[in-house]
Amino acid sequence: MTVPAPRLHAGTLAQSEPGEIAAEAEMVAMARLLDAGMPCGWLVIPAVFEERYYRLNNLPMRLRSLFTGLDPADPDEDIVEEAAEAATRLFQEHFLLDEAIDAFYAGLETMAARLALRRPGAASNQVAHGGRPALLAWKRVYQDDWTVDAVMARLQRQASLAIDARPVLVHDAEERADPRANARAAEDLGTSVRLSLDARGAVTRISFG
Repeated sequence: MTVPAPRLHAGTLAQSEPGEIAAEAEMVAMARLLDAGMPCGWLVIPAVFEERYYRLNNLPMRLRSLFTGLDPADPDEDIVEEAAEAATRLFQEHFLLDEAIDAFYAGLETMAARLALRRPGAASNQVAHGGRPALLAWKRVYQDDWTVDAVMARLQRQASLAIDARPVLVHDAEERADPRANARAAEDLGTSVRLSLDARGAVTRISFG
């Protein structure tokens, strides 16, 4: 029997497992800011959604087959380029489960009209309006792990194609800086940070250094 997708709610990390929060520095910081009373502007799509997407579409085996002949310790960029192009088509052809889509749309009900979707800690993001465009942007975040640059970086870093499922953050695409919020967050976190806030003053991005 299929386990129902977790309900998604904006402004909380409650749907995230402690381990996935602990693995992401930006999410650890957000958890501490929430405890200190600062509002969160995120809708978090937990890693379990990505795990199910890969597993139920048999993507691990299909992706491995695309990279047949690749030596992870000495990757041939021509093989990577050809496989990455095929991987893009693979993601375009496979869909998220209806229950995941329903949970996503329900979570967007209180979100802004124009959204950014990204991995924790990522400077770049997909930008889309709510509804189906945001749904397609969510899939592109998963797909981005299989671009030529992403695959080559992973091979250089770990000599492996393997990835771990990770959360996706959704928030207002319109972000603003607030020096006073930065100062407050620095006190709460014990380190200098730069925050981005949405129109309601909720934190949408935490940058370090």
